[in-house]
Amino acid sequence: MRTLFPGPSTWRLVFLVLVAPYPFIPGCLAGEPIAWVDSARDLYIDGRLDRDAQLFLAEDSGQAAVVSDALPEVVVFDRESLAVGTLDRKELAPTPDRTQAASPRLATLDAAGEILRVDDRSLLIRISGQTVLVAPHQGLEGEITRDELWRTVPVWRARLESYEPDPQVVAALKKVERDLRLTVVFGTWCGDSKQHVPELLRTIDQAANSRIKLKLVSIRRGFEEPLDFIRDQKVINVPTVIISGASGEIGRIVETPALDSIAADLAAILAGRTPAHPGRWERERRLARGTYHYLVDGSLEGAEEWEIFAGPDDATLIHSRLQAGARVTATWHRRDAGNVTNFLEITRQDGSDLSRSRFWIEGGRARSVTRGSATGIIEQTVEFPDRWTVLMPLAVDAVVPADGNPTHAFRFGAAGAPTSGRLYPLELEQGGSEAISTPAGRFDTARVVRRVAGEESVWWLHPELRVPVQGEREDGVRVVLVEIESFIDEPAEP
Repeated sequence: MRTLFPGPSTWRLVFLVLVAPYPFIPGCLAGEPIAWVDSARDLYIDGRLDRDAQLFLAEDSGQAAVVSDALPEVVVFDRESLAVGTLDRKELAPTPDRTQAASPRLATLDAAGEILRVDDRSLLIRISGQTVLVAPHQGLEGEITRDELWRTVPVWRARLESYEPDPQVVAALKKVERDLRLTVVFGTWCGDSKQHVPELLRTIDQAANSRIKLKLVSIRRGFEEPLDFIRDQKVINVPTVIISGASGEIGRIVETPALDSIAADLAAILAGRTPAHPGRWERERRLARGTYHYLVDGSLEGAEEWEIFAGPDDATLIHSRLQAGARVTATWHRRDAGNVTNFLEITRQDGSDLSRSRFWIEGGRARSVTRGSATGIIEQTVEFPDRWTVLMPLAVDAVVPADGNPTHAFRFGAAGAPTSGRLYPLELEQGGSEAISTPAGRFDTARVVRRVAGEESVWWLHPELRVPVQGEREDGVRVVLVEIESFIDEPAEP
């Protein structure tokens, strides 16, 4: 799931956007149209829930617009200053699928109205003798019908009706000759669900294959209900499409498709070509890739495959996957141009247990949400001191000596441990250069001794990439680089 302001405190974060006065907002002076995007909220007009009403957020500004047939004009308010204004209904033109809109200008916020904060996520607007309550949309829960879905989020129906599926995907699904059940799990509050679920339903409709049955299951915001279903089906993100046949689950598609659409992924899975998801995190080009072996007393215990990408604004994105028996740990780790971590995702599967954590880090503060089939939902907030770094559970991120030689580390548990972390004192002792030979080659490495909470490990780092060539973890596991490719010197694609 991806939202404009992700996380459980979405509305509170909206209030924190700093808004420049209208004449100075980029694009306004140049005469460019203002772009607005639909945002799921429950809107009560004069005390009555209006499911057809919409809240649009203006990009690059703090303005939000409420559109309802029960209002003579579009009610616009500033999410920071709580000033109120209006736009003529003709000025805000939605797209056919109602997920976006455009206007020639932002509103002048000088109307004789007022806004009251009901709580940290809800606002009450009084204007021209009417009231507008803007509240979080919690979503439906449990198995629902299409009619219930359309009544709750009419925008989804508009998106379905305006979407034109890929004819090749429609033809592939039309040819399916076995009985299938698609359990489509989503949140009516979720932006990814709003984008992908109507597209899937439209494609299934056009295929008109009676052997494909649909089951729609809605999850409440916060993954609170239906809890038994969430745990039994190991749902950690929405949308999730579970594909089942006569013998049980065939495959599943989680959050975003690997191909152009969820329906395209479905067709590929049914054809025996499960597509590899490249990950949704933004990257520009691959800098390096490699493989580690994890050894205990000389025996192979696991293998880790990793990639490093260059991202926008000199950021770095590291993707890694360790498999040790039935236990799998996968990570996405994004660092900014200063080598400081600003995003983490850790997914772990150990037998029937599955969990995923995401951490958003900004200004020395980390906020995390973990969803797990065994743990339920765990939220964590950490305040970081100066000179800190993050130590991930996989070898490619074992040592990250950021500028200034960090003295604190937020360390995650080893593979298989709960997906959470703690802040520890950190000491990195540089041990000089040392030539190391591994199956990946011979390297002039930098030796680093890492001490965290009294535990010591030794690592030999690649001279350019600063990833381990070899390491000895605190638990005695030996890590050896067995394969590496570097693409740093290759020219970037035009």
